[in-house]
Amino acid sequence: MTNKIMYLFLLLAMGYFEGQAQKSQNLSLTLSLKMADGSGNNGAGVAWHSREKKYYAAFAGNSEFPLCVFNESGKLLSPDDLTTKVDVRGVWFNSKSGKIEVNGYNDEGWKAYELNASGIPVSVVNILEGMHQPDAQSAGSIDAKKSRVYFMDHDGNAVGWSYPGGIKSETITLHLGQTSKKDGGSVAGDAIEEKYNTTSIIYTGSKNAEFAVLNFGEGRIEMYSRKTGYMTRMAALPAGSPDCERLNFAYTNGIFFLFDKDTRTWMGYR
Repeated sequence: MTNKIMYLFLLLAMGYFEGQAQKSQNLSLTLSLKMADGSGNNGAGVAWHSREKKYYAAFAGNSEFPLCVFNESGKLLSPDDLTTKVDVRGVWFNSKSGKIEVNGYNDEGWKAYELNASGIPVSVVNILEGMHQPDAQSAGSIDAKKSRVYFMDHDGNAVGWSYPGGIKSETITLHLGQTSKKDGGSVAGDAIEEKYNTTSIIYTGSKNAEFAVLNFGEGRIEMYSRKTGYMTRMAALPAGSPDCERLNFAYTNGIFFLFDKDTRTWMGYR
C-alpha cells in the first residue's frame, strides 16, 4: 500500500470514528412516577436503588415536602405522609454505601436515608455538614467509583467534590453546544442559563459521555465527554415534554426524568 493510499485510508477512518462518536437518538416516554398529593412544586431528583429494586423520588423546597418510593413499574409503595426530612436538591444511590443519599439546599450538607425492612426511609443521618456545592440550589450526582459528587456551576462546568470529604477537587470545562473545536465558540455567559438547566447535571457513567445536561431551549439532552469536554451524544425529547429550566431533571437506571409540575409526575424517557 503506497503512502498516499495509506493517508487516504487514515483520513476515512478518522472521519468514520468521529461520526460514530457523535450519536443522536429520539427519546420516548417509558415510565411515570406520580408523586403523592401535598405541598411542593419542584422535583429534586429520582434515584434507583439497585438492591431494593425501588425508585426514590423527592421534592425540593422544604423538609416537610413528600418523599415517595415506587416499585419497578411505577406503583407508589410509601405512605402519603412520608416526607424528605431534608430540604433536598440532589438525590442519588451510592453503590458503595448501599444507601440513598442527598445533598441539601445551601449549607444543609449531605445526608443518607436509613431504610426499614420494606425499603421505606425512616430516618436521616449526616454524611457531611456545611455547603459543598457551587450554589445554594445545586443538585448533585455521584460517581461512586471515583468517590466524587458532581455539580454544574454557572459557567457551565462540571465541578467535582470529593466524597465523603467534600473538598472541591475537579473542574471540567464543558464546551456547551460543541462537538469539536470546529464548531466555533461554545455557549457562554448569560446565554447559558437562557438555554441550559444549570442547577442539575447528571453523571451517567457511560464512557465518553459521562455528563448529561438539559438543553431546554432546544428540547434535548446533551452528553459530554469527561476527557475532552465536548458533546458526543444528543437525545431529543418528545414534543410536549416538561420545560424544566431549573431543578426537575434527573437520571437513574438508564432513564432520564423530567418533572411535570401540573400533574406532579416524574416523566421517564429512554
